[in-house]
Amino acid sequence: MSIDLGELGASSPVSAPGRPPAGLPRRSSAGFAAVLLLVALLAVGSAPPPRAAPEVVVPVVAWHQIHVVGDLLVVGSDDPRDGGSSELAAYRWPGGDPLWRVPSPVWIDRMGVGSSAGTLLLVGFPAEATATEPLSAVTIGLDPAHGGVRWRAAGHLSGLTAAGAVLVDSGNEGRWVRAAVDPRSGDPLWSWPLDPAAQHIHEYGDGLRVRSWTLATPDGRVEVRDPETGRLLHSGDLPLPSDVTLGIWGELLLADDGRGRLDAYGLSDLAHRWRMTGLGRRVPWFDVSGCRTDRCYVDDGGRLHALDARTGRVLWSTDQGALLWDGGDRLLLSAGRDSWVDGQVAVVAVDARTGEPLGELGRWSPLMPQNGEAGRPLGVRQLAGDRTLVVALDGDPTRPQTLAVLDESLGDCARHGSAVSCLRRGGSRVLVPVALS
Repeated sequence: MSIDLGELGASSPVSAPGRPPAGLPRRSSAGFAAVLLLVALLAVGSAPPPRAAPEVVVPVVAWHQIHVVGDLLVVGSDDPRDGGSSELAAYRWPGGDPLWRVPSPVWIDRMGVGSSAGTLLLVGFPAEATATEPLSAVTIGLDPAHGGVRWRAAGHLSGLTAAGAVLVDSGNEGRWVRAAVDPRSGDPLWSWPLDPAAQHIHEYGDGLRVRSWTLATPDGRVEVRDPETGRLLHSGDLPLPSDVTLGIWGELLLADDGRGRLDAYGLSDLAHRWRMTGLGRRVPWFDVSGCRTDRCYVDDGGRLHALDARTGRVLWSTDQGALLWDGGDRLLLSAGRDSWVDGQVAVVAVDARTGEPLGELGRWSPLMPQNGEAGRPLGVRQLAGDRTLVVALDGDPTRPQTLAVLDESLGDCARHGSAVSCLRRGGSRVLVPVALS
């Protein structure tokens, strides 16, 4: 079933909070079950075909944003033609039933969306701001039932505490502050002044939730702070170059000097743990892979190295390809450094303990969970007849699992939490729900 969400943009009337958009025409995709059966048997082995997942079709105007937040599909549109204004529309997810449509309080093209404690969170530049004036970010809490504004806080959203408080950073070159605000009311809970020159390093857990928070100044001063309260846990002076790149992996603070050396410090005491030298270039994987209790994965641009997280000793290395996904006991790698063609890459599964290959999964455009978000590793591939196959890559290491086949789809797919969207003719996008586990 495809559900047309209706046009978004300057020509659409904006509903008052609490009033849903206009009714949605519905149509059926003829032959969809047969397509699923054929693709399941021919493209990904003999696994039984999935049930036809409901599709949602979103018209796209000049600028758009699509976000799936819990049981809401939030669509932002910004059509500058004929003085059009920015709008936010919310629909029930999955299903596409209309809930509300309101003017957007932030610029659509630079909007971020999250949620906490029953509040929908937006971050961006205020809608009333103009490009000719200094821009300051704002974080806004909306009521998910009708889209009305509950509260506004100056600054950009940096994450959430484990208890759900919203972390907002604001300031300028002379003064910088991190504050925690109540997600329901926007009332301040605590705030701490920070060095405006400091580099902030976060490790994110479940979505936006901050597991650990470290700051480093250009002169090598490092502070480890409690993300729940902002209080200083411990600090120290480390021999860091001014252009260092820092990352938090588990219980380690990793410092890449950009000249082939990687140092590891313990977050609990900032003591030096180990050093790895001879890397080919700046390590590019701080935001993709991580250090678990026993292993770290470091890519120097030529080889992937698995390190003992306690000692830095190399456990194994491979020139098989770059790391795409870390699943604990299994990794997904690209099959060769030069295997990317037209946005697709050959994917192989390897044993995380030994680096030994487990199986080949074929060529896919990978859609991997990022920044601690929940979800399975996905791949998409274009089929004949304007169809796109969506699969999960974490099951049988030789057989991807079919999740959906999107009709009237041209590819150019993106991931939105529990949804995948792909481009259609005419510029609209079709979304389909995908299981997170």
